[in-house]
Amino acid sequence: MKKNILLKAMMLTVMLLTLASCGRTVDMTDVVVVPEPLFVNKRSGSFTLTGSPEIYLMGLGQNSPTAKYITKSLRYAHIRPQFVGTPVSGCITFGLNDTLNPELGDEGYLLEVRNDGISITANTEAGLFYGYQTFLQLLPADMNEVPYRHIGIPECTILDNPRFAWRGAHLDVSTHFFSTKFIKEYIDIMAQLKLNKLQLLLSNDYAYRLESEHFPLLNEVASFRADRNGVAWDSIEPASPSERCTYGGYYTSRQIADLVAYAADRHVEIIPELSLPGGVTAMLAAYPEWSCHPDSTNLVPVGPFWPHNSVLCMGADSLMSTVFTLLDEVMAMFPTRYVNLGLDAAATDNWESCPKCQSAMRQHHLRSESQLQTHFVSEIETYLADRGKVLIGRNFETTSVGPESILQCQSSVKDCQQFAYRGNFVVLSPDEYSFDAYQADYRYHPQSAPRLVTLQRVYNHDLVPQVTNTHVVSHILGGQCSLPTERITTPSQVEFMLLPRLCAMAENLWTQPDNRNWRRFRRNVRLCKNRFAAHGYTFCEGSFKPVFRTYDAGAGQYDVALETEVPNTYIFYTLDGSDPTEQSPIYLGPIRLASGTHIKTLTVYDGQQREGVYEFVIGK
Repeated sequence: MKKNILLKAMMLTVMLLTLASCGRTVDMTDVVVVPEPLFVNKRSGSFTLTGSPEIYLMGLGQNSPTAKYITKSLRYAHIRPQFVGTPVSGCITFGLNDTLNPELGDEGYLLEVRNDGISITANTEAGLFYGYQTFLQLLPADMNEVPYRHIGIPECTILDNPRFAWRGAHLDVSTHFFSTKFIKEYIDIMAQLKLNKLQLLLSNDYAYRLESEHFPLLNEVASFRADRNGVAWDSIEPASPSERCTYGGYYTSRQIADLVAYAADRHVEIIPELSLPGGVTAMLAAYPEWSCHPDSTNLVPVGPFWPHNSVLCMGADSLMSTVFTLLDEVMAMFPTRYVNLGLDAAATDNWESCPKCQSAMRQHHLRSESQLQTHFVSEIETYLADRGKVLIGRNFETTSVGPESILQCQSSVKDCQQFAYRGNFVVLSPDEYSFDAYQADYRYHPQSAPRLVTLQRVYNHDLVPQVTNTHVVSHILGGQCSLPTERITTPSQVEFMLLPRLCAMAENLWTQPDNRNWRRFRRNVRLCKNRFAAHGYTFCEGSFKPVFRTYDAGAGQYDVALETEVPNTYIFYTLDGSDPTEQSPIYLGPIRLASGTHIKTLTVYDGQQREGVYEFVIGK
């Protein structure tokens, strides 16, 4: 019996050694990091990473959140770390600085790859975490799929520090419901790109998504609606009072605690957003007494509806105590300092015709319904401030928030400057770059919001162009992308709309303007796509419509240069009015054409025709 056990143990050992020896060997030749670091110096040598490297933690316990994350992540990538008590030649050091390095700040890091080891140092665990994310990008994209025996990593020095402290992403889980498992995946994607704020829209006209102990009908009624999945958003028919409400759900306090902890381990802060005092149709379906017309029948909407005039009654009995109780529930779940209440400019029709609201205006000596909203917001600001919290609101009503609150600026940079002059801190989230829009020609993509926001457009948009006033600059915290989900119902659709545009947004927020370069990013984003594919994420290849650049050559002639958003795309063209095929001339470099020439193009990528035939007229 003992001999059999010994024989099995020996066979298992041989199998493990065989598997280890069968791993691949690869030499990485480039240093490609997205978002682009502040400083990169690549040298000629290399470091060889094995499948079981020695790891030294300096000033960092093995049970610290970042150390535990690194350990789990390495194992996921088929690397078995061996921890050592003192630094040795060939080891990888993750260390917190004894003396603060002013070049790194709170989130920067210094990564050095030498032939005798790798060191990643930072002032904080956040900086160390971001340095580790950069380290992962120096490795093969398919690390989670394929074991590697040896990986050659180029010798280099990377010193990095973010441009903005607020690097955010937004997800609307109210209009359509997404599982906590998927939200964690969303957080993982953010962490890989060094984003650190996740704004979750948890209530609007279409649902209320948080467990409520004090108002149970918010879960029984407001969290569910009639199922219209599979029907195009703009074609949805309203629900009838007799329909069963089977679509939706809400997050329990335990689920939220788990999400918050998961995000914190990845240095992502979750910021809750509720829509108040407008955008409350779902809430009024549960508690009609909160409305100006409590006798009316409210249903949770299933799709687009008009007018959007659902508002809380500003003169309702115990209005503020109700709102404060809701806020208490939210604050108990989310430890963040910030609470986003949307604060869209509410439709005032109901307030104008409501005796209770008009009475409230007289009681508080208010001259207009907009002042009524400002008074409501002021009450909330005070309540939050007394509890160490900060209100975030959108900028539709410039007078709605006080100078201590943060404005989420969704319009122009000019407005942003105006708010900053007032003393408000500002987060830029321009509506015109919202990620629910098409990424390429609408004829070849799933239904999206009727705008075009390509990867190149996101990348070339500087959130803060030519702002030199130091007071304004000091009040811009950063920015974030926005992802409403009216037309997005599944996790794969979210991924498709998010990727790779989130890479461009991340580089806008992390990388200094002088270090940003579209042509370099255009090449680098290919490796991001490889990593997305290795993780099983759905992503958009990009726009294949050729971008034309014309240069006047005189005498009615133009030099014409073509390129697409996606590198390694072949462009075939014709000049005689016929539709091009793969047998037509292929674009190899700038061509000289007379003004008025009609050129038709066909793009081919990865052996497949992409999109359709496009026609352009030179000089027009």
